[in-house]
Amino acid sequence: MDDSYVNFLTEELIPFIEERYGTSRDREKRCIVGDSLGGLIALYAALIRPETFGLVITQSGAFVPPRVLSTVCPKISDKDIFEVAAKPTSLKLRISMQWGKYDIIRWIDLYEENERIANILKERGHDVLILVVPEGHNWGNWINHLPSVLRGFFKPDL
Repeated sequence: MDDSYVNFLTEELIPFIEERYGTSRDREKRCIVGDSLGGLIALYAALIRPETFGLVITQSGAFVPPRVLSTVCPKISDKDIFEVAAKPTSLKLRISMQWGKYDIIRWIDLYEENERIANILKERGHDVLILVVPEGHNWGNWINHLPSVLRGFFKPDL
């Protein structure tokens, strides 16, 4: 994973959005979301920039070791997400992880890899919510479950 994308998000895109739209600068109200490889990038961004992102949603995250990831996407395979997740941090994240019981792409069993990284994140003290559904690696799975997770993260103040 090249940090230039995370740098773009945190140093250019977010300041632009904050300036134009007056969004909250509170990390506890800023969420980064991704599915598949986007879930990998979302979690990575939050782990290396926890002062920026307090909330993370991953759906069928492609959390695989670099040697496996390099066969699918060579440009983002230089960092091991499991090692990054295992590093101690003082800023904890709220993480919603959703994946399917049949979440397999090519020969990679994402069910096991999502479970593995969820356990590492919990061990590091992050607040991890897990939802495993009887579905696979597809848009129907992700779009059907995203609204309830967003509602849970962004409850209106009463």
